[in-house]
Amino acid sequence: MHQRIGSYRIERVLAEGGMGLVYKGRHESLSRDAAIKTLLPKDAGDAALRQRLLREAQAQARLQHPNIVSVYDLIDEKGELFIAMELVEGGTLEALLQQRPHGRLPLAEGLPLFEQVLGALEFVHGERIVHRDVKPSNVIVCGSRVKLADFGIALLGDLPRMTASMHLVGSPPYMSPEQLEGKRVDHRTDIYSAALVLYRILAGRPPFEAKEYLAQVQERVAGPPALRALVPELSSGFCDALAVALRYDREQRFASVAAFREALREGAAGFLFQEAKTVETPAVAAEVPAEPLVIAPEPEPRSAVAVVAFVIAGAFLAAVAVLTRQLDRQPFPVAAPPQKLTSMTPPPLPIILEAPAPAPSPVRPEPEKRLAAEQPAVKKKPREDEEQRGLVSDALREVEALRQQVQLGLKAAEAEIETRAREAEEALWASRLQDIENELRAERWPEAKRFATRLANDPRAPEAVVARANALLQQAEDGLKDALKDIQFGPTTNTSRKPSSPPRKDR
Repeated sequence: MHQRIGSYRIERVLAEGGMGLVYKGRHESLSRDAAIKTLLPKDAGDAALRQRLLREAQAQARLQHPNIVSVYDLIDEKGELFIAMELVEGGTLEALLQQRPHGRLPLAEGLPLFEQVLGALEFVHGERIVHRDVKPSNVIVCGSRVKLADFGIALLGDLPRMTASMHLVGSPPYMSPEQLEGKRVDHRTDIYSAALVLYRILAGRPPFEAKEYLAQVQERVAGPPALRALVPELSSGFCDALAVALRYDREQRFASVAAFREALREGAAGFLFQEAKTVETPAVAAEVPAEPLVIAPEPEPRSAVAVVAFVIAGAFLAAVAVLTRQLDRQPFPVAAPPQKLTSMTPPPLPIILEAPAPAPSPVRPEPEKRLAAEQPAVKKKPREDEEQRGLVSDALREVEALRQQVQLGLKAAEAEIETRAREAEEALWASRLQDIENELRAERWPEAKRFATRLANDPRAPEAVVARANALLQQAEDGLKDALKDIQFGPTTNTSRKPSSPPRKDR
């Protein structure tokens, strides 16, 4: 362990993770404690991780906000980078939730904490930065104060993007659909991830739990389980606002963090959600980057959920049309006497049939004449039964047709989900191959060789991708050999060699 780093005296190790190490240090001149973050010793020479640590310092250094961890200094000591930042005495939001009964917080306690996360993100987006890794373990809770941390993979609008690291950037359980599919991201990506954090706070469980990549994509298409089914005491307006932030298509989410926060507040107060709030233009320029970080976002195909909704809506309208046609028919007259049911008479059905209205009679006929008047009606009964059976058959055929339409819609939805997942996987492999080709064009042979070797040995990669990766690997090795040929080595002469001894005389 380091004893000193710059002007800081190292006291102990605070935390150690898979990609970093954090010390507790004290600035001897300023008498101020600090958290000092660096890479693990085994990763100290990794250029990509070093660049990521530098990007984290650049992102956080410009963010002075009460809900964001502040950066004090960037120290380069003997080629090793250290970030000295604000020391926050507290634990992560994930640790806090694990300590609570059922792993969740009530709305009255969880919403004020979450609003501080939204305040931090609103400020971050105003600086044209996308965090890209909003999750409970990156939120530090100190009493009633919340601090957003870890800007290691943040996207800065005024700096060039880093070369992809051949892996998905972020934490899969809290990734947006566009992150999983390797598409460009913007501030609405953080809104989606923040909504997943709120879901975790209130439900006591992560909204998505799949481990395989294709299953993760399918989860985003289908959406998380309804929050109100897990927490019935939540209002419908609040749950509707959260559902808008979790929409698959980012164009249909909230336009800004401020709009999301306002909808949550109104929903918690008991107001119904108003859809018009999702398309309002923010009044304050700092709520959304002045220049969107996404240039010409690609159009999103219609989701599988929309296909199913369209089919079900069509089936419902068709059923309403059938019922309307039946209701438009003239009912039996009230004055008609009921017919006695026999073993040959079918039970009455809930369908209104046509029947001629009897002529009004001012004088009540005698019993013999009434029987004679009823005789024609008895003769018409077989025809009426036949018409009734025909109507029932028509209704059953229409219901069967609607059922088949619904089944076709469900099959189409499943096919669309599979197609979207397959396209996303193909885009991911193509992106990884493109990164290798970019390294080759820049003549960064070692990086290209390392990336190509990793991809060629990936057991999940298709055969065509492996073949292409091997071809690029050969190009990287050839380029590396040519680069080594250009290095000139001078002759080596040993000037310190002792002179040979004289021949020994024979005794």
